[in-house]
Amino acid sequence: MSDDEGFFQGRLTLNTAWREMRMSHWIASPRLVECGSGRVLLDLHGSLWDLLSSHESADALDLSLRRYPGDQGALTLRIKAADFSLWLGSHPLAPADVEVALDAALQATPV
Repeated sequence: MSDDEGFFQGRLTLNTAWREMRMSHWIASPRLVECGSGRVLLDLHGSLWDLLSSHESADALDLSLRRYPGDQGALTLRIKAADFSLWLGSHPLAPADVEVALDAALQATPV
């Protein structure tokens, strides 16, 4: 099962693939695509990262993500509207580096 949601007047599509981890424990793994070019900005399908929420403002899309089983806090990945660049805190990320950067940030965050 999956859901699609558009952002920035349809310029980005967020697809969440729902996966049952164990009985009644579901995660929503996100995939974010720039519609005009087909460029994949974020692909966490099949990972342990769960999309908790998304919030669009005039200048950015913030995705709140937590790694299953959720025993640590959430992280916020920011996608800037001007150029669709990805940011984790004050650090820019290449699309291919997002999952590694999320995992590293989680390791650096105290429980």
